[in-house]
Amino acid sequence: MESGAEIFQEPETVTKPRHRHDSTVLCRFVSGEFEKVDIDFRHTNYIAFSHVWGDPSLYHPTTISNIPEPIIATPSKARCLDQNLQRLVGDSYFWLDVLSIDQSPETVEERIQATAIMPDIYKHAQKTIVIRDGSGFQSCCVDAIGQLRTWADYHNGIQQWNTHWTTDHRGQRLYEGILERLWPLQESVFSNHVQFISCEESLARTTFSWGDIYSRTQFISANTDRLWTMSRAWASYGTTGEVSGDEQLAFMNALLHNGEVSRDRTSRIPFSSAIGREFLIQSNSTRRTTKARDLILTTMSQYS
Repeated sequence: MESGAEIFQEPETVTKPRHRHDSTVLCRFVSGEFEKVDIDFRHTNYIAFSHVWGDPSLYHPTTISNIPEPIIATPSKARCLDQNLQRLVGDSYFWLDVLSIDQSPETVEERIQATAIMPDIYKHAQKTIVIRDGSGFQSCCVDAIGQLRTWADYHNGIQQWNTHWTTDHRGQRLYEGILERLWPLQESVFSNHVQFISCEESLARTTFSWGDIYSRTQFISANTDRLWTMSRAWASYGTTGEVSGDEQLAFMNALLHNGEVSRDRTSRIPFSSAIGREFLIQSNSTRRTTKARDLILTTMSQYS
């Protein structure tokens, strides 16, 4: 608007979830009290969250501070939210799937329908907070890589991490969920401002075997490739010319160091084709989804 003022819709307290394309359930804390409202998110300032659900065998209904209803999460994710959620959002509206979308078994179709607006939820968010699951790049790994200010820094840092991992993490398994799954790729690619945080750090152990040396070398290469490819996808979203190397380096830095990164909104013109450039560069990706339908929903959102 010419005046620069934003008109906000008066929210409705949630009684029954609706799935209009201009409305979704947002949450907030008002004087420490948790509430959920059904609101036009396109005219509301809010924070979106992106995360990997984790190992299904660890899912458990858990309560977190000042939220009366239980959420379905792994113990590590629940502790992370319990310790950080209110600090991260303050009194702002926020969208978090385990709170904004009914997760009960009888609402499967409703949850699928909700994916139709997820690209817009992340596009319109003031920022997206990506929760890393703590089982990926560790603090010591980040120290080995260092700051990535130039591409020379990147190549040197990756080489130093290769040495660090093979020397100090023999018998351990790195799993950086946001580099392994498809939904976090879509959610980050559509977000113009991204902040990374991490759950408590923990690495799974595996049985070491000299016969696994070749596969472990491939594993190291695969993780650095995934890091580069995700940053490339984010920097290339909606661009037709040369991809900004500075934006790509800034994204990798933010991911590794649990920082924040922004890109210019005005220069982004999303492709009208079925799959945009940001997803085409993932054609050799090993990213996975739990269900086959999610491959379509995450890479060709117009079919949601």
